[in-house]
Amino acid sequence: MDTIEILVELEFSSPILFRAEATQNWRIPSDTLFRGLVSSIVMLYSPTVARDVAENTFTSSLLMIRDSKLYIPNIGIRSYVSLDESDAVDASELLAIQEMMRIPRIPGFDPTPFGYNALLVQKEKWGIVLHAPEVLKGVLLSGLKLLGELGIGAKRTRGYGRFRVIRESLLEEFGAKISSKGTLASRYLPLKKEEVEGLEIYWEEFEVSFGAGRKYVFSAIGEGSKLIKADRGRVEYVVNDLGHRVPVLLRPVLLTPS
Repeated sequence: MDTIEILVELEFSSPILFRAEATQNWRIPSDTLFRGLVSSIVMLYSPTVARDVAENTFTSSLLMIRDSKLYIPNIGIRSYVSLDESDAVDASELLAIQEMMRIPRIPGFDPTPFGYNALLVQKEKWGIVLHAPEVLKGVLLSGLKLLGELGIGAKRTRGYGRFRVIRESLLEEFGAKISSKGTLASRYLPLKKEEVEGLEIYWEEFEVSFGAGRKYVFSAIGEGSKLIKADRGRVEYVVNDLGHRVPVLLRPVLLTPS
């Protein structure tokens, strides 16, 4: 089966907003991106098509692009590090507080100020690596375009986190290639932990939440880990607040300099 290995370049028009209590507000992990992508594919096509995508696709986290180089989030040092490790960008340079006012619906009450954590993605160029069967390429790109129109980020932040797809490129144009070992550019949960080998392996716990009573906790290997052996990884399914099964994609995208 023919496959694609491409970088889809994205341009954001506004920051991505996170709830005030969010702790991973400095990056957009692969599973978060993929849940938004699958939701868009369901809107455009059907749950059956979305399930086919989930079972056959590898996607990276949101990667920074500077000077035609890919910068991968590294959870060990909370920075974006170039694939050749010649440069790093401290994540704090991209963070801010977005102040807003909550307008009460009941007359006589004053507006209440509040803030979101903001990731200033509009200041940089970004991309996402897609590795999938060729037959799914059109579905994936259409889903990404719709996701860009809807935006990503916290609920009730409509108008923020929007992006447009600039173009699709070969990874070689950015001095990178997908490999069976290298720097991890996605979240990854191995099928068998004992089968994973690496020079630097960063494990992290994270939560997938769909409101009160719908919280799922996972432990996975995070971006920036240096792996020399990895399996295909997992797709876990959780149930959202509407009772629908939602995929949590935890497959490895390993990059090395080309």
